[in-house]
Amino acid sequence: MEDAKLASIPMKLSKGSGTRLENFAPYRRLIGHLIYLINTWLDITFADSKLNQYLDYATDSHFKAGLYVLRYLKQALLIPSFFPPVDLSLTAYSDSDWGACPDSHRSVSDYCYFLGQSLISWKSKKQTTMARSSVEAEYCALALATYEGLWLSYILRDSKLPLRSPIRLYRDNNFALHIAANPVFHEQITTR
Repeated sequence: MEDAKLASIPMKLSKGSGTRLENFAPYRRLIGHLIYLINTWLDITFADSKLNQYLDYATDSHFKAGLYVLRYLKQALLIPSFFPPVDLSLTAYSDSDWGACPDSHRSVSDYCYFLGQSLISWKSKKQTTMARSSVEAEYCALALATYEGLWLSYILRDSKLPLRSPIRLYRDNNFALHIAANPVFHEQITTR
């Protein structure tokens, strides 16, 4: 792909276009390389996830779209990168959706972490147990976010980038803070 033409915009992909490939190996190898590149080129994540959907039934147009992503990356390499000084402070936002799953009635915990102004970690996960109240669901979401914050602080410390300030964790439920601050209150809530 060294002599390929440059592409300036990400590709668009439609389902079922083109003729089916006889050999899927080159297409799968290309997708594997793109998955690896997602670690450093987040702007191709959507395109790669779309291309991944056609691993079972790849067509020549899907393969051309994958090559188009490589051309896009070649264009992106020509643009100089500028990295401003990084604010080494972690900020997190935590939330939960109580009883969001209609089948199991389990809550969904969500969090996202920012290092300075850059989003570095996020997760949305169905809780393993059924919460009896929105307060309990929020408390579980805060616990999940706290574990992630500790892990991120260890990663930064091991990378010789210690945090300059405590982690700020924002939530939208004050009752969850009361549970965290008062273990006796927590016992009363969870035994009902």
